[in-house]
Amino acid sequence: MPEVAELGNMLTDLFNALGVSQRAYAVRVHLDPSAVSRFLRGQRVATEDFVDRLIREVGQSAEPRSRRKRGPESKNNAWKP
Repeated sequence: MPEVAELGNMLTDLFNALGVSQRAYAVRVHLDPSAVSRFLRGQRVATEDFVDRLIREVGQSAEPRSRRKRGPESKNNAWKP
């Protein structure tokens, strides 16, 4: 199906912006690495949850650090003059 292959190409472009391996990302999102690979190669239709999360994470990685939300753990690691 050409539409699935095209989706896979678009997802791969997004994924590459994250700068992580497919295996590391699969672990992070609790998916089998082979499923992530198939999504990105256009061999399987990616789930809506996968697409939404990938888009969200790419958007967050593109934000300037000062605009990112800070969690409680980052308060302790904040730079202090």
